[in-house]
Amino acid sequence: MPQSLVPSVERSVMARNKYVCAVTGPAREPEAPRAGGKSPTGMNFKLLAIVWKKVFLFEIQKSFLAFLVAMGIIVTLGDAYCFTKIHKPGEADKGCVMDGKLYPFGEIARTEGCFQCSCSPRAMSCCSLFHTPTGYDRENCKVIFNQEICDYDVVQKSDPSKECVVYSRVG
Repeated sequence: MPQSLVPSVERSVMARNKYVCAVTGPAREPEAPRAGGKSPTGMNFKLLAIVWKKVFLFEIQKSFLAFLVAMGIIVTLGDAYCFTKIHKPGEADKGCVMDGKLYPFGEIARTEGCFQCSCSPRAMSCCSLFHTPTGYDRENCKVIFNQEICDYDVVQKSDPSKECVVYSRVG
């Protein structure tokens, strides 16, 4: 290879993004951007920045949409079974009655039946603290309610010390 071409070829290979080199001539330093935001190669930097910004914002929007969909699924799956009992006039003078037990007005962290409730003179609203298993091996497994932790245990019928896999729950 002739000596006059070596600098151009070497510079082109070593730093393609830094130098614009002619194959047949000596290496040149890059030119400064010209008026109007265009480079010596004709690329409009302002347009490139706008396109990049739009692409980046679109990626953020897609990520946010994926986050919202995931949160919607989680909230739907995590929802508990809830009910409200509206009192007749004069029925709840001292508190709310559930399963034969009188609870005071206000928030009830846990009832004997494993519900979290809110008691007022007008109504009692409760949500379950447990989720009932629905997707499991019904032939080999059975469901046992654990009152201490307010949850269902799904165990093998042949050996109750071994747990079964639960695929879905409702509550």
